Amino acid sequence: MATLLFNTQGDTIRFFFDNGNNLTDYLCLIFMLVWFFSTATTYGTAIPAGLFIPGLLIGASMGGSVGRFL
Repeated sequence: MATLLFNTQGDTIRFFFDNGNNLTDYLCLIFMLVWFFSTATTYGTAIPAGLFIPGLLIGASMGGSVGRFL
């Protein structure tokens, strides 16, 4: 989890697409929920923040968990 949260956003997206990572379904879902709520919180405040890369991170984590499930 620390690898996902403390890397840059681009490195985290690359980590999701790496085949040799040791991610579980629960870890992907927990990361997606944490990142979703932090993105929703920063979007709801008056702080200027981007939404494109956080959207990619949420989609990559959700896609990783669905791909492992299937």
